[in-house]
Amino acid sequence: MSKYFGLMYETDALFAKNIEGDSELSLSIFNAYWNGLEHSYPEMFKYPKKYSVQKAVGADVFMRLLGPVTSWITTNNPGDLTDPLTYKPAFTKMLDGLSDIALDEDNNEVNVSGSNFWKAGKYGAAGNYSNEKGKTVLAKMMKNSLLK
Repeated sequence: MSKYFGLMYETDALFAKNIEGDSELSLSIFNAYWNGLEHSYPEMFKYPKKYSVQKAVGADVFMRLLGPVTSWITTNNPGDLTDPLTYKPAFTKMLDGLSDIALDEDNNEVNVSGSNFWKAGKYGAAGNYSNEKGKTVLAKMMKNSLLK
């Protein structure tokens, strides 16, 4: 977890807020980020076993994106970084712009995006990126989706 907090402090948007010395503010931003994702896609948190977001691949990739997301917010949609709703436009843009192939219930290939991308197992595409290189690629794909 500490590696991700370190990434927070390297982000221009958060560095400018001098959060490194303010653990309460850091934690508030961290919590707002994850709560913002939950507000954007509540099904992924209501049924955590059905989605990869709270598993290793999801947690790692989303934490890699905390910096780019906060930078995008401060540039494009200024708001209170401790308010979960501030993150909703970024998450919606990022996840709805992300797509890949998965299988449906009949084992037919289908294009998935949004929360469906993050479904666990063969019904979602996130599992295709579960190794270290894959997580790096997925984080770049999501960042590119955000910056489009």
